[in-house]
Amino acid sequence: LVLFNRAFLELTGYGEEELRQHSWINTLTPPEGYEIESQAIAELHRTGLPQVYEKEYQRKDGRRVPIEVIVHLTQ
Repeated sequence: LVLFNRAFLELTGYGEEELRQHSWINTLTPPEGYEIESQAIAELHRTGLPQVYEKEYQRKDGRRVPIEVIVHLTQ
């Protein structure tokens, strides 16, 4: 992630600099979400098509929030 808007920072409970210093996959995604994440990323790279999936983020305070993710390749 390169750009963070205020809503994302409020959703996660992290500051922009904190997120820049950590791997967002390891910091925000609970371990049970790694598989769905890796499958979506693999499919993105295989097909080049945007991928939409649901998972949870783990906030800085430990609470989890459900999210919908859309990933795509940048040009």
